[in-house]
Amino acid sequence: MKKDIDQKRKELWRPFIQAKNKLVSVVAARRTGKSTAVIQKALQHKENTYIVYSHRFTKELSLQKMIEWLNQNKIHATVHFRPGQPTELDLKDFKIYMTYIDRLVEVMRQDNFAKNVHWIFEEPELFDETLEYMDSIDMFDHALSVTLIGTYQTKKDTFTKQFHQLAEKEGYAQVIDIYDSGLFSSKEIREIKKWYSNPELFELECLCLKPRKNKILNFIKSTYHNIFPSLS
Repeated sequence: MKKDIDQKRKELWRPFIQAKNKLVSVVAARRTGKSTAVIQKALQHKENTYIVYSHRFTKELSLQKMIEWLNQNKIHATVHFRPGQPTELDLKDFKIYMTYIDRLVEVMRQDNFAKNVHWIFEEPELFDETLEYMDSIDMFDHALSVTLIGTYQTKKDTFTKQFHQLAEKEGYAQVIDIYDSGLFSSKEIREIKKWYSNPELFELECLCLKPRKNKILNFIKSTYHNIFPSLS
């Protein structure tokens, strides 16, 4: 069963990964400033840019409020939303969520925003259905950038490993996996290292980072500048 699920996910993500020169994966330890760095950098490029930032579904930030806010901020908007784990979503929540995505697409198409969008997903493995839908209507084809933000978990999560290997197989070299050697055991570091076709590059990234938020945050920002000059 697990093998079937893994294969299905690889096939689902293949067209997404093939969006050459747009896709960035930022993976690091918890509470290291990944989201902050990505959002701050993306927000510097404000003109005609539309940013969707996924985040936890909270009581303070209802879907209805987000839709209203979306309509009020058509030129430049950051939408915070990420549903919880699938077990936490009942049918009603899911229907509301898909309605939100439909509305988002409608607004973007009316204002011709599709070519000026930075898509940013946090914990992207929770978005399988959404990504499949958005890819089917070509919402990623002309985006300025697509960023996936995830947390590395050796024991619980296989998504990061699958994503990295598939991206490398497709010839996509600009995947940023950032690991802080001060926050992982030597056994975990050896496991991650197996994912890389160029272990020396991994060692360089690993050793240059210290377990301090600003160090990692600056590293992400500088890497973003190299990949997307338009964000500078």
